[in-house]
Amino acid sequence: MMSRLNSPATYVDGLALDARRRSGTVYTPPALASFVLDQSGFTGETAETDAPVLDPACGGGVFLCEVIRRAALRLGQVPLRGGARRALLVFAKQSVWGIDIDSYARALTLEALRLTVQRLALAHCRARSSTRT
Repeated sequence: MMSRLNSPATYVDGLALDARRRSGTVYTPPALASFVLDQSGFTGETAETDAPVLDPACGGGVFLCEVIRRAALRLGQVPLRGGARRALLVFAKQSVWGIDIDSYARALTLEALRLTVQRLALAHCRARSSTRT
């Protein structure tokens, strides 16, 4: 799905400067997202309470992916298994929300979230399914 543009930085770099200025297109570096979440005291505890998380300008999903990562670490050792894995999947599906006016940015966020959840909670499933004949 993301073959031509596979990261927020690549997407933004591909836009003309005038287009970025008109739309206000700016993407947050992962280190800044982590710093902001640290400063706000977010540790991933919402995965245990089902409290929703909303990014009202999700762009490429950097904040939301960090939320998922922190929730996974809070739930157990990565890659998650059993109940912790199910809890992360439920949290990601029901409690993580992102909004953006750019439809491509929304698609980029969905793909980034899918890959993040896959890396944190589904790694053992891929290995098991690939060994089946």
